[in-house]
Amino acid sequence: MHIAFTRQLDAMITDEAHTLVLAYRGGAERELGAAIADRERFTQQGARLYYAVFDSEGRRRFGSLHTPMPALGMHDISFVDPAEGPDEARGLAVELPGHQRLLVAADREWVEQIDDTVLATFAVGFVLLIGLGLGGALILGGYLRRRLNVIGGAAEAIITGDLRRRVPTTGRD
Repeated sequence: MHIAFTRQLDAMITDEAHTLVLAYRGGAERELGAAIADRERFTQQGARLYYAVFDSEGRRRFGSLHTPMPALGMHDISFVDPAEGPDEARGLAVELPGHQRLLVAADREWVEQIDDTVLATFAVGFVLLIGLGLGGALILGGYLRRRLNVIGGAAEAIITGDLRRRVPTTGRD
């Protein structure tokens, strides 16, 4: 499941990066900066996206993503989240004309929260299953112990010479 959510995150990042690259090619650098500013202003907290455009020397020109310029491609990156401090994200760096680099990244926190929820659910289910198994074993063990004690008592009586004793039977035998 983790892999599926990571793939979904990668697809979301890739789509966003390609949309911004098309905006850059269709307009100008200033329009790219405005598009990034708009996206950062209206972003949601769930799958928050972060943006940065770096010049050829690795200096951040646009966007609020505080991280060094990464290599091209999809990477796990470290960044400084203004609210949380150092954090991990998944990011895609693509080359722009003029030796600039666009980085679109998504905080992995929601994927980690889903992982934690799934793990906690399985842990609770496992504990309940173990408890159910132990409870069933105790009940069955008690029932068998009582039955064997009755049989053992009758066998002891017969061994000592009391031939009138019989092993009691019930209708469920």
